[in-house]
Amino acid sequence: MKAQKTLEKLNRDYLSTSNTWNGKSFQEKRRFKPYHRPNTFRVFLCSIGLMAVFLFGSHIFLSSNMVHMRQVEVLTSSLNPVDLVKELPSSRSIRDKFIYYATHTHLAGSEQDPVLANWTQDRFSHFGLQNASTQVYYPFLNYPLERKLAVVNGSQELLYNATLNETNHDITPTFHGPVVYVNFGRLEDFVWLTSQSNISVKGTIALVRHGKIPSSIKVQNAEQFGCIGALVYNDPADTDLPTLVHRESVSYAHFYPGDPSTPGFASTLNATVVENTTMAGIPSLPISWSDALPLFRITQNLGLTDSLWLGGSTQVDYFTGPSEALVNLVNLNKVEKKPIWNVVSRIQGLEEPEKAIIVGAQRDAWSLSAADPSSGSAVLLELARVFGILLEKGWKPRRSILLVSWDASEYGNVGSTEWVEDHTSWLKKHAVAYLDISHAAVTGPNFSAQASPLLHRLLKQVTSMLIDPKTSQTVYEAWLDHYTINDWIPMLIPP
Repeated sequence: MKAQKTLEKLNRDYLSTSNTWNGKSFQEKRRFKPYHRPNTFRVFLCSIGLMAVFLFGSHIFLSSNMVHMRQVEVLTSSLNPVDLVKELPSSRSIRDKFIYYATHTHLAGSEQDPVLANWTQDRFSHFGLQNASTQVYYPFLNYPLERKLAVVNGSQELLYNATLNETNHDITPTFHGPVVYVNFGRLEDFVWLTSQSNISVKGTIALVRHGKIPSSIKVQNAEQFGCIGALVYNDPADTDLPTLVHRESVSYAHFYPGDPSTPGFASTLNATVVENTTMAGIPSLPISWSDALPLFRITQNLGLTDSLWLGGSTQVDYFTGPSEALVNLVNLNKVEKKPIWNVVSRIQGLEEPEKAIIVGAQRDAWSLSAADPSSGSAVLLELARVFGILLEKGWKPRRSILLVSWDASEYGNVGSTEWVEDHTSWLKKHAVAYLDISHAAVTGPNFSAQASPLLHRLLKQVTSMLIDPKTSQTVYEAWLDHYTINDWIPMLIPP
């Protein structure tokens, strides 16, 4: 009963807080492009803004009895850190770091993974941050062995064989059954469909559209309602590319993030492994529209159709099924205990060195993945470079600053979760704030940020100081104009 209530709350929360898919509005049907070219200005602006946070935002991070203490400690009277923060960040420097990351594979636990980790640590040290170190954890990660999706008729005659990509943190059984279309796979979608007469989803393979809620909750909903498998597809309403596959972890990280085998404690080399209770209990695969189209064809004129469940295709009608033909679903994975590498660098604070502000960025990805990890990692290293120059000139932060490059984030924030579990006591006593820059530059020229209410004033203060070259307004004014006019991402409207 408790799990049921939690699942219902998760579905409601995602429905009430976001009407977007990958940052795009369903109302406007904005097109997702497979290769987002990171905007140099936005990356550059992100670097300046982050450093301005440390120079101007200290009052946000103070406890109630310390409001009037100095924001920074300047050891050289002639040093003006504000001017340096505006002058030192370099778009060329960011681009060079970005290119290095984007030309190497990023898969967590792979042979290339420690190469990028060591390079990141070397860059921290090269920029003058002498306390850089690599912290290794040993979670269980899975890698694909065999994937298969085929449509067969009653006599097992092969009607269609799909080309597939893997989903991580999935289980390995092989199943076959009729396919049923369940819209976005939200709780309300399953409730509506199963409330109709003569419609049952038990023993079926759910075909669900990507978006609205994470794929992990879609799969969990399908499992709860008795489906034996789930297929998450990209609809033509959301992408121009029929072969695009959106890969996403389907581990139940909303209950237990990190390594499912060590919930609540770090995956150190000799950690005790517990029975896994947070993995999907049914197999699932992400598929493209090209592979979803044959599945919709076998549901034509079967079941129901509803205007609210329509997608963007004119090739088929969106009937629910279940189909008469069967779908064979295979997703075989190899699960291994693999090392992952978080890279941590510390800048010692002057007045309150025991207190720390943590800045983190995801480093791993499924492939080269320029947009998500490479842009944020490049900004993280640019922060390190500029902080190194400030330190050479005698500047020190009031509180300590940790710059962290996280590994295995695509598997359900494994790297960051294991680090937090390993340092829980220290974090409770000394952590002041966390800033995440994993997705620092993937939405073109328009600046956006999200924060807890405690940081709203700081965001407004910093973005009001910087000029947007696209509009000649302050960044805050351009931000306000863009998201208020479009009003398609309410959570990103400026404070």
